[in-house]
Amino acid sequence: MGAPCKSAVVKLGGGLITDRSRPETVDENMLRLAARQLAEYVSSGGRIVAVVHGGGSFGHYRVAEALRGRDSLVPSDAPAIQYSMQLLSLRVADALLDSGLKPSIHAPHTFCLRPGKCWYDVLARDYALGLTPVTYGDVVPDGLKLVVVSGDVLAANIAEALKAECLVYATRVPGVLDNDGRVVKVVNTAAIAGLAMEGYNVTGGMKAKVEAALRASIAVPRVVIVGGENLYRALMGEEVGTLVKP
Repeated sequence: MGAPCKSAVVKLGGGLITDRSRPETVDENMLRLAARQLAEYVSSGGRIVAVVHGGGSFGHYRVAEALRGRDSLVPSDAPAIQYSMQLLSLRVADALLDSGLKPSIHAPHTFCLRPGKCWYDVLARDYALGLTPVTYGDVVPDGLKLVVVSGDVLAANIAEALKAECLVYATRVPGVLDNDGRVVKVVNTAAIAGLAMEGYNVTGGMKAKVEAALRASIAVPRVVIVGGENLYRALMGEEVGTLVKP
C-alpha cells in the first residue's frame, strides 16, 4: 500500500454517474457513492484539485443526436450539447454539496478556445480558496467547426498544470481489462499494444482514457484507473484498479 494522495484530480466517468440506457438520466446511487468517497477523502486530509466529469447519457447523447445524418458538428449544435452538460454538472455539484464539499462549476467553453488551448487560472483560484472546482467534457467552436474538449484529456491537463500529486479516473469497470476480462495491475506504453481496447464513445472510450493517462503519468506522480466503488481506496494509496506508468 502506498501513501495517500495529498492532492488529486478526479475524473468521474460519464458511464459511471449516468444511466447510458436512458437519455439524460443520472445514476443517483453511483453519483452519491462517488461524492461520499470524495468527502471522506477530504475528511482524511486530502485535497481535491478538481473534479472532472464525463458526458454519459447527457453530452454523449446530444452529440450522437446532432451527428445523425452527418459526420461533423457545427457551431449551431453547441447550445443543446452545452446545456445538457451544464444540467449534469449541476447534478454533480448537488451531490458534492450534500456530501459537505464546496463545489464551484466551470464550463470549459468559457476557459478553452479549443482542445489543448485552455486556461486554468480560475480553477487554481477556487482551489486555493478551499473550494472544489468542477468541470467536464464540453464542446467549443473552432472556426466553422464545433469540437469536443475531452473530459479525460482535460483531467490530465489540469492535473499537470495545477501540479496534483494524483490523477484518478473512476469508471464503471474495475480498471483496464485484458482480453480475458481481468484487471491489468500496471499499464504502460508497451503493455497497451496487446490489449483490445476498442470500446467506443465520442471521445474514444477506454483507449482514449489510457492514452490521456499515459501522457499525464510523465508529470503526475500517481495515475490510476479504478472502479467507482474503489475511488476512496485509490485516493488513499491502496493498490486497486490499474496503475498507469509512462
